[in-house]
Amino acid sequence: MSQSVLEAAAAIVGQPAVPLVEHLPLAAVERLAADAGLPTRRDAVGNLLVGGGTDLVLVAHLDHPGFAVESVEGRLVRLSFRGGVRAGVAVAGSAVVLHRVGVPDPVGRAILGTVDERGGRLAAAVAEVVEGEAPEPGLAVWDVTPYEVAEGRMTGRACDDLVGVAAGLAALAEAGASRASLLCTRAEEVGWFGALEAVRLGTIPPHAAVLSLECSPMLPHAPQGGGVIVRVGDRRTTFDPDLTDVLWQRAQALGVVAQRRLMDGGSCEATAFCARGLRSSGLALPLAGYHNQPDDPGSSGPTAESVLVADLEAEVALLRSLCEEPPGPADRRWLEAIAADATSALAAAPL
Repeated sequence: MSQSVLEAAAAIVGQPAVPLVEHLPLAAVERLAADAGLPTRRDAVGNLLVGGGTDLVLVAHLDHPGFAVESVEGRLVRLSFRGGVRAGVAVAGSAVVLHRVGVPDPVGRAILGTVDERGGRLAAAVAEVVEGEAPEPGLAVWDVTPYEVAEGRMTGRACDDLVGVAAGLAALAEAGASRASLLCTRAEEVGWFGALEAVRLGTIPPHAAVLSLECSPMLPHAPQGGGVIVRVGDRRTTFDPDLTDVLWQRAQALGVVAQRRLMDGGSCEATAFCARGLRSSGLALPLAGYHNQPDDPGSSGPTAESVLVADLEAEVALLRSLCEEPPGPADRRWLEAIAADATSALAAAPL
């Protein structure tokens, strides 16, 4: 494993962030990019672009499902939830950590009392502050392991998608002078807001190949330990087949441990990019504890997320190669040989 991705993950993954409140991971990426000598700029809506390459744009989002503080009345704090978590995960007694906007150290801890669920999803809650205070404005994140690496597993509160940010940043830094860049987007978990604005604003060059880097819930046919996933599509759409084929061919040529799978446990920014006419596909890491939900759907209470370090290592190796040599058109020579056989065989066997 390259040390740079571990260093990046250690600096980024534990940062508290919810949709529209991504100050801390964004600032951490800016610091790491400066240390690596990579240029950065923010677009008009606060998406962060790292590097100057325009042939390949890696995309990973800075936010993660969590609570925004709506109001504080004495020791009671009213919270709205941003992002997708199924009903039954949050229960009375679940603990959250309270943060001021832009401040990494927590200022309090609270215990959920009543939980509001709508349409089968967590929507809001009222919690009682049991330590410190509740800031207003502020955010609240689950009181689970912020970040650790042990026994070949990376565990954190927000692997999705801050591990993707770390992987893209490490690959870009290791590739040196590169024709690629990394776009860190905002508010993905509430509808790809940052990604859609990046297209509208021209933050992403229209000619670029665009690669969504995600953590996607592991599936029976896409297990942890099987390597990085070349993502054929998500729950909503399939991605650009030519670019997906190029990714798969590159992984095979490099000998990278990889899986080619339809990951329909969620939807990602590649769907938005394809719908806006960009050439886009995706890579994913199989994730345990997706969106802090227990892998057993019958269980309740939030959990930490985790990925295998070996899967992350495979992703960084593939990304480094793609940054050094951005994907071109797919190699279709295999099809031409079959087409020639078809012509001769059918001509020799008329009906």
